Amino acid sequence: MIFLQLLLLVQSILLPLDPLKGHVFDEVTGQPLGYVNIGIKGTTIGTVSDETGYFALSLRNQPADAQVRFSIIGYKPKVMAVKEFSEGHNRITLTPERLELDDIYISKSRLRKKEKGNKTTSKRIVTGWNKYILGGERGIRIKAASKPTYVQSLHFHIANNGFEEVLVRVHFRSFREDRPFDHVFNKDILVPVKVKSGWIDVDLEEYKLVFEEDVAVTLQPVTRKGECEDEGNCFLISLDILKPFTTDWLIYKMSSEADWEIKKSYSPGIYLTVYE
Repeated sequence: MIFLQLLLLVQSILLPLDPLKGHVFDEVTGQPLGYVNIGIKGTTIGTVSDETGYFALSLRNQPADAQVRFSIIGYKPKVMAVKEFSEGHNRITLTPERLELDDIYISKSRLRKKEKGNKTTSKRIVTGWNKYILGGERGIRIKAASKPTYVQSLHFHIANNGFEEVLVRVHFRSFREDRPFDHVFNKDILVPVKVKSGWIDVDLEEYKLVFEEDVAVTLQPVTRKGECEDEGNCFLISLDILKPFTTDWLIYKMSSEADWEIKKSYSPGIYLTVYE
């Protein structure tokens, strides 16, 4: 009897509910929030809400005090313990967050146009995602100049796209102790990718992006259409072996709440067209 009670207690601690299901909404407008990052802090377990705000997150073998974090650009993150959720359908609300940015007027007459990053088109050396692609990021560190850098466009090379279409979110983050840190921009940039391979060019002039310190530019698939037949190689970007004394490193994490990793010997096929 004591053993049975102990077994039930352990089950209640480790498996309060699985999977965790619900919808995410804007707290002010009540509108559903699509493509919200949802993950268990300090783990590689994560997902992304769909276009209607619906999500289902696996909690297998997670304790009741595990921390689930909801985040999306332009909103304050929310962290909740697993034990705070109901076993049924959960309604999660996020509060809009304003990031005040100064108006910028750019006169290009005295600026030089440059390309910063890596222009590899390799299909032999690659990085990317399998068929369960939601939540993880891959990107590059872009070195800043000694003066403001104005971003015109983003370019990234697809080595293989096994889906009909992938919607990719673009992140711009600052660096702290050689790791990506805070977002430097509060608008969601979503790029549809339909090509099977080739360059994707994204015009960013309307966003008036400027940076004066190194930035992390990362790509995150948030949804896809169609089925990928090659399970392990569904959405890949090109990689290059990095030359010594350069800092266009490959940076990545396996889910929205996983730790950042850096591979200083590789660089992804991502670059910015800028004015300096």
